[in-house]
Amino acid sequence: MEWLELPFRYKPGADVRKALPWVAPYQPRLDWQMWFAALGSYQQAPWFVHLASKILANCSTVLNLLDEANLPDRPFPPPMIRARLFHYDMTRFNTSW
Repeated sequence: MEWLELPFRYKPGADVRKALPWVAPYQPRLDWQMWFAALGSYQQAPWFVHLASKILANCSTVLNLLDEANLPDRPFPPPMIRARLFHYDMTRFNTSW
């Protein structure tokens, strides 16, 4: 099975070299909530499970929250969803290269 990324509008995606959009004073709520969901388990974020079920059901209201222009062409709705968590370690000012 080939997994395809579901793009969010304001989350860094597969291309981490791409600059994030300037959104102030707008608050991208779904992307912000995804950040908080990553701080705990899915049991602590029941809305995340509900979001996944709505994506699987091809709910247009929920799909409008995603980056629709970059949704994968095949297959949609997806037959399964996998959520992955990445830990990034950013460079510090006092670190030599």
